[in-house]
Amino acid sequence: MQSIVTSASYLPSGPLDSLELGNGLTETRAFDARYHRDRITVAGGSTLLDWDYVTDDVGNVEAIADVLEPSNDRTYGYQDYQYFLTQGDGPWGGLDWTYDTIGNRLAEVRDGQPVNVYDYLENGAGGNLAQLETIQLGGGGTRAYLYDEVGNQTQVANGANVVEFTYDDASRLTRIERPSASASTSLLYDGRSFLRISEGSQPDTTGDGVFCDGFESGDTSAWPSGQGACAEVGVTRPVYSSEGMLHSLDRAVNVGSARADPYVLYFGSRPVASIELSSGAATFQYLSVDQLGTPVLATDSSGSSVWEGGFEPFGRDWQAGTPGGAQENGTFLRFPGQWFDKTWAAASLGAEAFYNVHRWYEFASGRYQRTDPLGPLIPSGVNHLYAFAAARPTVNRDLFGLAPFGLPFSAELGLHPDFLACAYCIFTRSGFGNRPQKWEESAWISIDEGPEGTEIGCNIWPATGEYGKQTFEGVVPSGLVAQVHVHPRDRGHRPMGADLSLARGQVLRSGRKVPVYVIHPLGGIWKYDPFTNRFRRIAKTRWQNAAKASLRERGCRPCTGIEQP
Repeated sequence: MQSIVTSASYLPSGPLDSLELGNGLTETRAFDARYHRDRITVAGGSTLLDWDYVTDDVGNVEAIADVLEPSNDRTYGYQDYQYFLTQGDGPWGGLDWTYDTIGNRLAEVRDGQPVNVYDYLENGAGGNLAQLETIQLGGGGTRAYLYDEVGNQTQVANGANVVEFTYDDASRLTRIERPSASASTSLLYDGRSFLRISEGSQPDTTGDGVFCDGFESGDTSAWPSGQGACAEVGVTRPVYSSEGMLHSLDRAVNVGSARADPYVLYFGSRPVASIELSSGAATFQYLSVDQLGTPVLATDSSGSSVWEGGFEPFGRDWQAGTPGGAQENGTFLRFPGQWFDKTWAAASLGAEAFYNVHRWYEFASGRYQRTDPLGPLIPSGVNHLYAFAAARPTVNRDLFGLAPFGLPFSAELGLHPDFLACAYCIFTRSGFGNRPQKWEESAWISIDEGPEGTEIGCNIWPATGEYGKQTFEGVVPSGLVAQVHVHPRDRGHRPMGADLSLARGQVLRSGRKVPVYVIHPLGGIWKYDPFTNRFRRIAKTRWQNAAKASLRERGCRPCTGIEQP
């Protein structure tokens, strides 16, 4: 039996600081007094990784010194005050970016080469929308982007190389096609909108295609050999947990080919190992990760390095296509929540993307291919619907393609983390867990245009009157996006229709159809969707764990303010 982790230790009320892997290596993670990253080492008989971090006062990574190989040092720069990443130098060379005021990338310079210029569709005032229109490539040529009426990216064209994207009614990517190469990929999702099947097809390029239909065997063909005799077909079936974490890939290429099925193991919400099963044999690969949880070192069962390097700031593998590439060495995980697969590689060439649960991420442009499904509920101060990690990929994570902070529970539940924090505040204010109250509270969550842009607001209405006869004081704002309503005395599991009608009446005064969340003393949340007229129950432990994580993430400041109007 092979051990994966033999021991671990944590800092007081803080992060993991030491991890002993089953192959004899010890991963040590040091932090400063504010728990900003300070150093990561991986060592056994010898040291395999030693990264020394420099961070600024707000936690931005300014430099990573590779103590073992100084030529691999990394330096970063940021744009005040949004902290968009403007510089990312490392073993891949030098990278520089500029942005407009909403986080659209305007220019990119790679290692001193001619600048790539980004152009966007214009709004009515002559400013930029979030939809990318073209990239004028410094080396010559133009990459052009097209969208459908709801903002899904439908085509990326660079001369004769055209990549086309097709979506279903829920804006899920269902097909990728590159006609010039006769390559395509079909994608199927389960009821949770998690990818279930990726089936790619491309012409055979090995000259052995005459055997791929299974009609012949051995090494003798009755037909002339040659490339393109039939298609090479690959099928990958990912398996996800209910939280949206990738557990395994069921892979097969062509009829009768050998299977190679990797399984991903996690420890403390980060990948710690993968196990590949092929022809009855198991191959272990232990993973050490950077400050985000992205693999930077893979080792085998004996503790020897099989791959190292990491990725560029926006996720490109600068060693791809070489013996040092991540994919070439069996490392398919990318940024937290993202992975890459051969089944869509050929079809997407020129617009390559990683799968990120609810969206697909195009690392060359640092953007997603569709708008954020959370829409206006993306976190306070981050209102870009396409940009990855709010253009701050050295600090922010996006585990599920929903929000750039990567909160595992809130994203999986489809609830905005600020909403969860507000809900938890009124949950505790209403006496839940202590004693039943004879009064109720209701809160509205709104989008406000402040001096620094879009902000989330959370305000609580005090309730008056006896149980069942509440009225709420104050005026409902036009920017209302959700409402929370608590029932301290109702011990039932399902919302009462009369009370929901009361809550919805407050919503209607704002002139907007928005969700109503009803919290019960047993701790569950019922979500009412005014568009479908249906209820959905979210268990107590799931939403409260998410709320606490949201409060920690924001330093116990869940909203712009909890006020009584």
